[in-house]
Amino acid sequence: MEERLPPQNLEAEQSVLGAMMMSKDAVAMVMGKLIPEYFYSTSHMHIYNAILSLMKKGDAIDLVTVSSELKKMNVEKQAGGKSYLVDVVNSVPTVANVDYYANIVQEKALLRKLIDTGSNIVATAFDDQNDVDIMLSDAQREIMEISKETIQNDFVKLEHVVSDVWDTINDSYDNQDGILGVSTGFGDLDQMTSGFQKSDLIILAARPAMGKTSLALNFAIKAAI
Repeated sequence: MEERLPPQNLEAEQSVLGAMMMSKDAVAMVMGKLIPEYFYSTSHMHIYNAILSLMKKGDAIDLVTVSSELKKMNVEKQAGGKSYLVDVVNSVPTVANVDYYANIVQEKALLRKLIDTGSNIVATAFDDQNDVDIMLSDAQREIMEISKETIQNDFVKLEHVVSDVWDTINDSYDNQDGILGVSTGFGDLDQMTSGFQKSDLIILAARPAMGKTSLALNFAIKAAI
């Protein structure tokens, strides 16, 4: 019977690495999403480790520096040599799609991990010496650990953060009533909260028949107006 290959996409892996050697923005975008173990190809894993090493040191990331870093790490041959790095860079269709390529790499890696975890769960289930409740608990925990890896950490350029903060300061200075968010329509509450902010999670709690629905509708009407 023909052996099935684990889920992988080497073209996407090449495109991610090539884009990172061509664009600083691509590096920042990928860093919060991929770890070295996500790469199916050992060569690609070495290249990504070299890029991470350069990033930590604050060095430039390009074809020359990555090649040099691979030599320092004594894995240049395992990574395919400089000629392969050239192929990797030339394989990038467009740097603008690096986030899409990274999603593919992450997806394939998680599928491989899911297969491994599922195989371990099946093997454990065949051992009737194990406690069923413990096996179920372990299986749930392992699946949850995989699902956590889909949470992304998006890096943002400092210049964008500073610009947003400066705009907020200007808005606060020009706003006479001191309300920076969406007004609730109730002056005393607005003074306490400075209005509803984008990141707020608002919980309105009270006993039944105390007017929660009416109050929430008032908030909504004020926001709409």
